Amino acid sequence: MYHYSKEIKIKIKFRLLKSPLSSHAITPLCFPWQGNKGGVSVRFSFYGHMVCFLNCHLAAHVNYALQRVDEIEHILETQDFDIADTPHVRDHKVVFWFGDLNFRIADHGLHFLRSSINGGRLHLLWNKDQLTMMKKKEAFLQEFDEGDLNFKPTYKFDRNSDTYDTR
Repeated sequence: MYHYSKEIKIKIKFRLLKSPLSSHAITPLCFPWQGNKGGVSVRFSFYGHMVCFLNCHLAAHVNYALQRVDEIEHILETQDFDIADTPHVRDHKVVFWFGDLNFRIADHGLHFLRSSINGGRLHLLWNKDQLTMMKKKEAFLQEFDEGDLNFKPTYKFDRNSDTYDTR
């Protein structure tokens, strides 16, 4: 394992796939005061198809949507591998991107959010989903597909419950 001040690179042999497995991590992201934010990726060949798994933790709070987009772009520019045919995340055949992206539902009042969730009308929320809105504006985000948003928002529950924040 090689340690650098802002990144860690690991190379190991992945026996099951009989192909090199390499990973890359970078933290902090664009802003050094966010020590718990960053990204880590691992890539390998799966039956001849180059696959990349990327996990990240992006900036929180509703008003930082543009910063989250900058952080995604930073991750895509800086996550690199020592492999000639797939040196960057977007060079892989398949990329699975997951983590705490922290995108929010913007511009809806709390009453509207809660009544839409409690009434099972989740479709009313998705046009204000920040990631969906940013994908319409940023061409590089359009390269990624997201599954259907058929689940309740996961932000701010009362402790040890599945009740949305009642404070």
